[in-house]
Amino acid sequence: MQVRIVEECLRVRCCAAEKSLYRTSFERRSQALAFIDRAINDAQQNAHVS
Repeated sequence: MQVRIVEECLRVRCCAAEKSLYRTSFERRSQALAFIDRAINDAQQNAHVS
């Protein structure tokens, strides 16, 4: 999941003319939000460990 959303972000950034890796923009948005949520949670957990 996480690799796919990163690849999609890079696709949009450099060559948006290529076909999306997601069927709908809602699916892409949902995966992006899940990725950000995971990144924030991981950062918070790592901050408490240090």
